Amino acid sequence: MQPEHVDAIVITHTHPDHVGNLSRADGSSAFPKATVYIPEDDFAFFIRNEPDLSRLPMPEDFRRAFIANIKRSVAPVAKSAVLYRPGSELLPGITTIAAGGHTPGMSAILVHSGAQALLITSDAAYSPLLNIDNAWRPGPDLDPDSALQSRRRLFDRAATDRIPVLGFHFPFPGIGNIRKTDNGYRWVTASWRFDG
Repeated sequence: MQPEHVDAIVITHTHPDHVGNLSRADGSSAFPKATVYIPEDDFAFFIRNEPDLSRLPMPEDFRRAFIANIKRSVAPVAKSAVLYRPGSELLPGITTIAAGGHTPGMSAILVHSGAQALLITSDAAYSPLLNIDNAWRPGPDLDPDSALQSRRRLFDRAATDRIPVLGFHFPFPGIGNIRKTDNGYRWVTASWRFDG
C-alpha cells in the first residue's frame, strides 16, 4: 500500500505521536488523497490557538517543541481537514465517542459491522497496569478528572457490551477485553497466534 492509496484518516487527538505522520519532511501532505478527520475541540485548542500546557509535567523547552510539532504536522491538512464532534459516524462503521480529558477533544472510536465491534480507546488508558485497575491520574492528561470519567465510561461500555478493546499504547497485541471487578476493572489480553 502506498500513501496515495489512503483515502481517509481518523485522528483521535492531536498529540504528536498521533498526527506526526500527516506531513512529510518537506512540509507537504504525506497522504495527498486522504480526507483527514480531526476532533473539532482539539483543532481549536492546539491549532487555532496557543495551547496552555503548563499543568503537564514536562520542561518548558519540551513543551514548546511538543506544540510546534503538532502545528507542523497538521499544517498540510489544516485547511482541508474535516472537523468532527464526538458521536459522529464519520464513515460507515466508524463512530467517534467522546473521551475528553487527555486532550480537550479526544475521541475513542467504535468500529462496527453488524453485531461485531471493536472499541479503540485511543489514549484513554496508556497501560493496563496504570489505568485499568486503578483510578490513577497519570501526568499526560490535560484534565485528569475528565480523563478519569471518560476512561470509566469507556470501560463500563466495553465491559457491559463485551466489546473487544484496542489500546494504542498497550503491550502487544494491544487487543483484549475489559472485565468489571468489585473495585474497578481487569484487562484480559486477547489470545494471539501468528498464522503466516
